[in-house]
Amino acid sequence: MEKIGEGYYYSVYAHGPDRVVKKQTSTASKLSKLIAWYGHDPVLLAGKISQLEADALDSITRSKKLADMPELRAILGHPVFINDYEYEQDRATPLESFLDAEGEFLAYVEEYIDANILLWEFGYGEVVHNFTLNAGVSAVTGKVILLDFNDLTQRKEEVTKDIETKKWTTQVSMARLKESHPSLHAKVEPLLESALTLDKLDAHWASRC
Repeated sequence: MEKIGEGYYYSVYAHGPDRVVKKQTSTASKLSKLIAWYGHDPVLLAGKISQLEADALDSITRSKKLADMPELRAILGHPVFINDYEYEQDRATPLESFLDAEGEFLAYVEEYIDANILLWEFGYGEVVHNFTLNAGVSAVTGKVILLDFNDLTQRKEEVTKDIETKKWTTQVSMARLKESHPSLHAKVEPLLESALTLDKLDAHWASRC
């Protein structure tokens, strides 16, 4: 299979024209990324490795539950677990690929918002908010899906804090958008702020559990 991407936890491989397989990255790959992020301090690295491995195990448990929920399968790219850690998912084009098509991009941002609110209804929340990188348009459905559904929380207080601090304004996606497409950034930031509010969180959180 052709390798088409890699994050901290997973390498991504093409699996036919419209699916991908996500396989765990090697220990060496994880360590090299941690060194790049945090330097060579062995105590700090040991702590980060321990924390990330614990987070990964917790994340996998949540991810398997999510993959079995019919109402959420479409926005997660129809995931199918191959074994305890690895899974298939719809292939998708990241939203950052649509920045030069303003109307289309804004429509996809609206879909991303809808996906977040649907997650809230089942007691889950997005915590990374790099929407141009971690959300994309499915090759199967043509709809927006969350590419890294491992990065979700069931802690409402964490989602509340993100809304209060407008965490999406500090992430890489928004910084890149502001630099490369300032006029589009001026539309997207208030769109997210008006859609992802504490009132809406309270109204929707776990309403379908």
